[in-house]
Parts: sequence; structure tokens; C-alpha cells
Amino acid sequence: KLFDQNTARCELVCCSVTATNTITLLWRNSGKVNLGPIQIDLKPYLVTTTLKADPNDGNLILSQVDEFDSDGLGLLLYQIPFLRSLAGSSAPSVNVLKQKCNFYTCKLTA
Repeated sequence: KLFDQNTARCELVCCSVTATNTITLLWRNSGKVNLGPIQIDLKPYLVTTTLKADPNDGNLILSQVDEFDSDGLGLLLYQIPFLRSLAGSSAPSVNVLKQKCNFYTCKLTA
């Protein structure tokens, strides 16, 4: 299994119909992943998923686009405990994110 079942978290912040035939979800990902014999800590990050439905086919999902709010260098630096301060900030907790979320658009306010 790629994600460590004891630590991996996918926490939903928002799920909303944001346009005709469009569902948007905002979620926070964190925990550890297994890469062969080693485990890597994920720097908590956000993902926005946009689902498009087909009104002519029973509103079945036609497409899914995932946008990741993370940076490769920050993810790498996060793996070295004494360099974590250089990795940038992690995604805030879900409670904080919900306070900053517009639930009609699933976008965060400043």
C-alpha cells in the first residue's frame, strides 16, 4: 500500500456544486507514504478536485482534474528534520481552512 494506513489522512474541507455540471472539492492531504522499504512524511498540502458531469448521460462523471498546492523542493526539504524550517509552511488544519473557505466556490480567502 502506498499510503501508510495508520497516518495517512485525506480530510475534506469543502464540496460544492460550483457551476453547471461541475462539482469542486477542496481537501487536505497528510501522513506518510511507503516507497518500498522506506516511509516518507508528507508535508501537509491541499488538493482541489474538479469533477465535470455529463447531463446527457445521467450526470455521470466525465472528467476529474486535480490541482496540487505543493512544491517539490518543499516536499524534499521536509524529509530532513533539521531543514524543515526551509520547506515553507504546511497546509493549516482543516478547522482553520474551513474558517477561511467560501463554501459556494471552495476557494480560500486571505
